[in-house]
Amino acid sequence: MFYRKSKLFNLAKIDGIFYISTGLKSYEVNEIGARIFDLCNGENREDDIIEKIAIRFSKTNNEIREDVQQFIAQMFELKIIEKA
Repeated sequence: MFYRKSKLFNLAKIDGIFYISTGLKSYEVNEIGARIFDLCNGENREDDIIEKIAIRFSKTNNEIREDVQQFIAQMFELKIIEKA
């Protein structure tokens, strides 16, 4: 399944802290969360995102799969991302 960012949300880095926000809501995320959000561009499937995160942070796909899947599910539930 492919995901893309909702047009309402943006990613910003302020004083070294990442935020995914709209005009009304803001969520603080770590670097991994920011990268996952960035990879939700309509061109990456969930498995692509897992692979790219694993490579970027020197982990195996199996080590990070559950965390990435949970983060994607949370973003989807909050309508930060949507199915592409």
